[in-house]
Amino acid sequence: MNLPEILSDLIEAQNNFDNVTYANCFSETAVVYDEGKTHKGRKAIELWIKESNEKYQSVMKPLEYTGNGISSPLPL
Repeated sequence: MNLPEILSDLIEAQNNFDNVTYANCFSETAVVYDEGKTHKGRKAIELWIKESNEKYQSVMKPLEYTGNGISSPLPL
């Protein structure tokens, strides 16, 4: 599957539990809402994903990507 670079970077950072690189995939003004909490800005996102990684250790595996109306499923 051909993902945009930023999505590939985000997935790789998450799967490596690299909190800094993960947070750097977001802008300084980004907002993440998770588990009833709002995390504003890159530093807050970095702290949130660090805590989340310590708690859950979740990984990402894209199953399908749709961009500009074109769907690109991953073979399973």
